[in-house]
Amino acid sequence: MSLKDYLFDVDATKERYVYLDILRILGCAAIVMVHVTQSLVMSPGIETGKWLTGCTYYAMSDWAIQVFFMISGALILSQPEQEVTHFLKKRAIRILPPFIVWTAIYLFIVYQDTILQGQLPPVRTILNVFASPAYSHLWFLYTIVCFYLWAPVFQVFVQKAPKKVIEYILIVGLVSTNVYLLVQHYYGMNIKIIVWIFDIPGFFILGYYLHKYDLRRKWRRLIYFLTIVSIPLMVFLTYLERDNYDGYFIYRWSPFLFIVVVGIFVYVKRIEWEKCSEKWVWFSKVTITGGILSFGVYLIHPIVHMLFNDLSWNVAIDGFLFHQVISIPIVTAGITLISFAACWGISKIPLVRRIIGA
Repeated sequence: MSLKDYLFDVDATKERYVYLDILRILGCAAIVMVHVTQSLVMSPGIETGKWLTGCTYYAMSDWAIQVFFMISGALILSQPEQEVTHFLKKRAIRILPPFIVWTAIYLFIVYQDTILQGQLPPVRTILNVFASPAYSHLWFLYTIVCFYLWAPVFQVFVQKAPKKVIEYILIVGLVSTNVYLLVQHYYGMNIKIIVWIFDIPGFFILGYYLHKYDLRRKWRRLIYFLTIVSIPLMVFLTYLERDNYDGYFIYRWSPFLFIVVVGIFVYVKRIEWEKCSEKWVWFSKVTITGGILSFGVYLIHPIVHMLFNDLSWNVAIDGFLFHQVISIPIVTAGITLISFAACWGISKIPLVRRIIGA
């Protein structure tokens, strides 16, 4: 076996959607960039130039988690209807090992000082993981578990519902959620009644819709234009309220970020990646490997990020080596590549590979 075949030991003939693997890989890098720049965006007292740089990169990359939800919706909701018990068993085998192991790992990280002194965290703290994640980014796992529980219902609905009904659901979700956020942001009123029905579940349905249906050319051009315009708009509007930052203009259902999410998904889908696969065999192997490892990269990247900080490599925030314009992409690339490498190593160990869903 050649080195190339060993590094990318995957079945390139297995039917996969190349654009979804590309979105997974890009999404991993984008999520890392969000976490690299997050502290900059949430620091209103920081120098304006640094803040604007951080916020710009943040706005450019904050689409990732929504796109991951859309990928799940595109794949799972498009599958033929399955017996519910079989579906849940299959998903439990995939999600429970990462859920349990990474919860334990991050509990250890959070309470390492206590544990290294020979004591255990309070029992209440350990039991609290059933209600809230042990580490902030693990909330994604809780959401995916909920989606798996409801997926059989969503699957029946979207596959039997007319296209217009799905469009109606998505439009109502976007409008109602933005009305709620607008009123809450400017008037402090909490009027959520049915809004959250259309929050995260809406992205699963949106992913199915955009995966199944192609938008007309005129709509695609409009979305691409609005995507380009929306990013600087998010930065500008957030800058105006940076002293009272609450994330309103870059929230996942805000009209600006919603446009960016749709624009990136549609644009990547429209590229003819299959031609690259036909021209370069390695391209298929790399994209499939990256797609398979992406879940693990999401789980492990905060540890790599912590190592960067502990080793005083936090050049993205402090400008240790370069200006933030250069250092943020460098740090993002470094964390992403090391995370992929770590997950690749884990994927080569039988049984252990299950903790990254490989």
